[in-house]
Amino acid sequence: MNTDKSLELLSSTLVTSAFHHRISIQPRWNDYDMLRHLNNSAYFEYFDIGKTAYFRSVVAGDGIDERSFNAVIANVNATFVAPVKYGEAVDVLTAVVAISAHSFYVEQQIVNSKSAELKCRCITAMVSFDSQNANTIPLDPRWVERIVNYEHNNVKILPTSEII
Repeated sequence: MNTDKSLELLSSTLVTSAFHHRISIQPRWNDYDMLRHLNNSAYFEYFDIGKTAYFRSVVAGDGIDERSFNAVIANVNATFVAPVKYGEAVDVLTAVVAISAHSFYVEQQIVNSKSAELKCRCITAMVSFDSQNANTIPLDPRWVERIVNYEHNNVKILPTSEII
């Protein structure tokens, strides 16, 4: 699968109202640069916090240990829309927008907590990975079922042959 083409295809998949997972972030002093704007590297930390919270709340539980969720990041693309200024409260919105047999795409946004102004948008391609054999493996069908149900069937199911 051509990742760039896939990201282009997914670029207009969701709008803010379609996100079902939201987590508030408490920025730290060292997250800001000398202009009192959120440093670009902090956005990716916030996206990681959002992904962790999403998968803990959506996938883990009922016999599924969160440590068995063995997906790794294959590609990440962010578009910086507006700066987050010192003292501004922000939330991370997270949704899985597409799934294939071995991989999936996560869309995330960082928004102002009060106004919902978009600050940054990110698409992450993730792959189910067997670290012992260093190769991709099929996604656990229980994960897929939970994600699709959580997203209210708003997930594009990609052909089985498409792997990121």
